[in-house]
Amino acid sequence: MKPQEWLLAYLALPLDASNTEKSIDPVRIMKGMFLFAMEGTVADEGKYNFDAYSYGPCSFEIYSDLDNLLERGIITREFRAGETWPRYSVMSKGVSAFEELKKVADVAGMKQLSQIKNLVLSMSFLSLLKYVYNKYPKYATKSLISIPQDYK
Repeated sequence: MKPQEWLLAYLALPLDASNTEKSIDPVRIMKGMFLFAMEGTVADEGKYNFDAYSYGPCSFEIYSDLDNLLERGIITREFRAGETWPRYSVMSKGVSAFEELKKVADVAGMKQLSQIKNLVLSMSFLSLLKYVYNKYPKYATKSLISIPQDYK
């Protein structure tokens, strides 16, 4: 599968019962796909490449792929009152595309992606950054955010 297909799978995968959120913000998309690129066992051509950037690891290709999925009517983007970032969710066309992807997807990769999504969504913004920065410090070198060592 191509990176954009794994991105769609990430957005469409159901969450565990403890999480009722149906949409996901760009930071959690970026960090989830980063963790999948670093820890997933699928072939490298199915993963995005990342560089250190303002909030840790970043792949600008993800933003263009999100725009492509939006243009194709596979996902939707909404802005919530009081938030400056959008949230993305899968539309019915995207659910159908995801069902087709599941038929050809690497089963272990899909399981890893699901575990990563649930992990990423279980953390606050700062906790997620601290987790990623501590695990992959070379991607935190250009971060605009300094997280205290005692932050939990």
